[in-house]
Parts: sequence; C-alpha cells; structure tokens
Amino acid sequence: MHIAQDPAAEDAGEPAIDRVHLARQTDGDAALELELLALFDRQAESLLMELSVEGPAHLRADMAHKLRGSALAIGAGRVAGAAQALETLLNHDRSSPHDCERALYGLAAAVGEARAAIAEWLG
Repeated sequence: MHIAQDPAAEDAGEPAIDRVHLARQTDGDAALELELLALFDRQAESLLMELSVEGPAHLRADMAHKLRGSALAIGAGRVAGAAQALETLLNHDRSSPHDCERALYGLAAAVGEARAAIAEWLG
C-alpha cells in the first residue's frame, strides 16, 4: 500500500488547533480548554514515543486510533488525519515498513505543530 501524499500536507490550510471547535467542545470554558490542551500535549508526546517503537502492528494501530480521537476532541485536524493514515497502514497486512515510517513521520510533524501551538497558547 502506498500513500500518495503526507496527510499533514493535505490539510496545510487548517490551523494546528481549531480554537472555534475547542470552544464549542468546552462550551466556552477557558479553564477546561487549557486543561484539555495540556492533557492532549502530554498524551500526544507519550503516544508518539510509543508509536516510534517497533511492536505488534495491531497495538500500534490502537495507539494511533487513540491519538486520533484525542486530536478530534480538541480540533487538531491535521493530527487526526495523520493518525488515521498511520492506523490504516498498520491495519493493512501488506503495508510496507517504508510507508508506515513515512506516515509516522507525517504524524510526528503534525503533533509537533499542535504541541507548538499549545505551548504558544499556554504561554
């Protein structure tokens, strides 16, 4: 299976964190927004490190799925898209290690952008 393009690049016009989405999710509660962003920041870092370690594909796919769900909750669409692309590859029996590595690189880039936006926001 081959990925035609890096999912993070496809959504380049999308902000790293959609603040309007996050505000809707938290009903405008600024303290809750900050708490969710901090939780995502820690979880994303941890899951990305775990995904970088070789292991059973189904377990890594589960981690990518978890990261996708967390990203969707806070409006990190690029992270969600990149996590979904990696999850799909990991769940596909004939995915090449190169494709998985490339998808992981795209996910790492999207997570880095989201974490940088969070750091700026939390200032």
